[in-house]
Amino acid sequence: MNIKNLIFFLLFISVMSLNAQTSPKENPSGSVTDLKFNVTKLSELTNFEWTSLDSIFKDNDPETEITLTFELDRKIKMNSSRINNLKFVVSGKTSELDSMKGKAQRIITRLESAVE
Repeated sequence: MNIKNLIFFLLFISVMSLNAQTSPKENPSGSVTDLKFNVTKLSELTNFEWTSLDSIFKDNDPETEITLTFELDRKIKMNSSRINNLKFVVSGKTSELDSMKGKAQRIITRLESAVE
């Protein structure tokens, strides 16, 4: 009976050590999921080359969730309010990148007209 227990124990330890050595499969392409734009002037965003985003996210799977974050690090006066460090985020799937770029551009255009 002791030999059976010893063999069972050794077999159990062997199987557990083999399982511990396998790691979950990671994305070998290294998908880009977040991109942050940190600027001090709004004009830096209006003059941005939006087509460059296509090359940044080209290796992503179409279903990969991505986030574009835009931060304006300065005090601005918008309408009658003063705002410190304005930030907005646009997110969606890689397949929706063109739509996300359009949304970000529209927000930037509205901000430009609202900033005094």
